[in-house]
Amino acid sequence: NVSGIPNIGHGDKTPFHQFNTAAFSIPPNDVRGNSGLGTVRGPGQDNLDLSLAKNFPIYESLHLEFRGDAFNALNHTQWNGINTAFPSGDSEFPFGMVTGAREARIGQVSAKLVF
Repeated sequence: NVSGIPNIGHGDKTPFHQFNTAAFSIPPNDVRGNSGLGTVRGPGQDNLDLSLAKNFPIYESLHLEFRGDAFNALNHTQWNGINTAFPSGDSEFPFGMVTGAREARIGQVSAKLVF
């Protein structure tokens, strides 16, 4: 059951506390709870991908393309899920805690000969 406002502000979230866990309780026996799909907002994303490319002409129909890419260029932590199973018997990830993170910054360079 939900009794109150489960979502908290972005500045109040921590990896151990992503939403107001006190707003939830176990419903009585044989009664379906009132919490619906989408009640809790996820951690969100703060992501920036960058690309830089340059073409170098070599001959009439031949050129070299050089490219550099950075994914999550600012290297912000991207949480990928929270434990919303209540009550949680999982001691590793208690109710309301982050369960993992996406990959950190990824960089790649490439060269392609186009003819």
